[in-house]
Amino acid sequence: MIDGPQREQVRKALLQIMCRTSTASFLVSTLFDRSKDMLPDVRYGEHDIEEALAYLEGLALVKQITGELGGYTVKWKSTQQGVFFSERNRYI
Repeated sequence: MIDGPQREQVRKALLQIMCRTSTASFLVSTLFDRSKDMLPDVRYGEHDIEEALAYLEGLALVKQITGELGGYTVKWKSTQQGVFFSERNRYI
């Protein structure tokens, strides 16, 4: 379990990753792997990534993308609002 300031760090890192390539979508495992290099001092897992994504989705900064045939694979992608928010707050 991570604390409040660490949760904020994880959220910012996820937005940075997703907004740098706003046309790409990412699996949770990919986001976890990419964020580990950005946050070497924070101990967290994929569950924390999922919680952060749910929070960011609630703010309409990211969205879920499901498979073309309604498959079980869920990927995450930044929204236009997320890119604007990141640029405005200098996350990217």
